Amino acid sequence: MSPITAPSQIKMVRLMVTPVQVYSNDQTDFVDTYSFLDGGSNISLCTTNLMQRLKLRGAEVTTKIEGVTGSKHHQGFVVAMKLKGLQETELISLPSVLAVKELPNFKESIPTNKVVSKYNHLTGLNFPEMPQRKVEILIGADVWQAHVIDESIEGKPDHPRALRAGSGWTLFGPDPRTHAERHVVNCVQGTNEVLPEQMKRMSNYEFSDNSQTYDAPYSVEDKQLPRKAEISLTKVNGHYQQQLPSNEADVILPDNRLTVENRSALKVIVSCFESQRQKKGLVNLWVRSPRTSRLQATSCAFDWREILTSMCELRIATGS
Repeated sequence: MSPITAPSQIKMVRLMVTPVQVYSNDQTDFVDTYSFLDGGSNISLCTTNLMQRLKLRGAEVTTKIEGVTGSKHHQGFVVAMKLKGLQETELISLPSVLAVKELPNFKESIPTNKVVSKYNHLTGLNFPEMPQRKVEILIGADVWQAHVIDESIEGKPDHPRALRAGSGWTLFGPDPRTHAERHVVNCVQGTNEVLPEQMKRMSNYEFSDNSQTYDAPYSVEDKQLPRKAEISLTKVNGHYQQQLPSNEADVILPDNRLTVENRSALKVIVSCFESQRQKKGLVNLWVRSPRTSRLQATSCAFDWREILTSMCELRIATGS
């Protein structure tokens, strides 16, 4: 279910929302609320708040609900209930309803006597209004009895039609005399996802970039890069070296060769330190301080981490 903001020039289109009375399965508790007849869904849903007010209990499940804009996993409870239109007498059983945290807002489609008064062909209809104007149950095609149309009242082609479904009277279709703030595109499918499906979904998400194709044309600079890389390839002292590709011609990278050589020399120093430490346990460490330019000697236990973090020039003299 996907709410979509509607342009101001687009008029209201009413969905099939009916006022109903919902009962617990043993009919000991009931709640007056609104239901939405959703022929594009293969499951029925209700809010957890409605489930709690009816004092219902059910098995906890994780269900993947798929819509036109993608899918989402919901943790909820499967419960059973019954309902009837507020002006109807026949109860309809809903043996398997998934209770989720919330449903989309169908407040605009709730039928009211104010809407009835705008159209002559709807004269005589009466819709009871409840304090809480909120849809709390979505009836899918799995409960077909609620969707059967027994009676209809029609006006002009571009005016709303009154329908008497199994769950009561509703208004359905375009309502040009009411402005719509948004549209709803609805196609809901619920599945109890098993482990292989979960693994496949995670794998497709992890490696989704492998299946992508890039058809965007190369820029002029992109076309020049392979040629620049080919020209810069040279052989030095038996080894091949190549400049890093760049779209900017005047890029000069810092020469870090001295840094690399110093690090290599430091590794040799550490190796010598470790060898002497294993033999005698102590070595003489000579440090030339960059501030005083003086050599200071000290005998200490070997700690290569201190050497790596020192910002001084190191000179080492092993003890005899």
